[in-house]
Amino acid sequence: MPKKRELTEEEKAYRPITENPIRIDLKEWKSLFDIFGLLKRKLGLPDFCGENWDAIWDLAKGFTDVPVTIELHGVSTARERFPEDVDIMLEIFHDLHRGWPHIEYVVID
Repeated sequence: MPKKRELTEEEKAYRPITENPIRIDLKEWKSLFDIFGLLKRKLGLPDFCGENWDAIWDLAKGFTDVPVTIELHGVSTARERFPEDVDIMLEIFHDLHRGWPHIEYVVID
């Protein structure tokens, strides 16, 4: 069995959040990989974050200590194509806000 490669510190690290509010445009969401990559990039999640909702939830918990607002644009457009996934994503953001009140989200359509 091949030996697992150790992750570098850079791969384990959260990236700095450079915008506030964080604008996430869902209108161009064509596949799940699109949204996972976008969320990882916008939320500064580490490289090793998996491309699935459980991984996003696990690593997004408390991703920042500073107050931040996440603007979700184009939710209704994304919901037409990915209704179940949009509901999961909104539930994640709701749970994030409930556990970390300094992380707010708004739906802007």
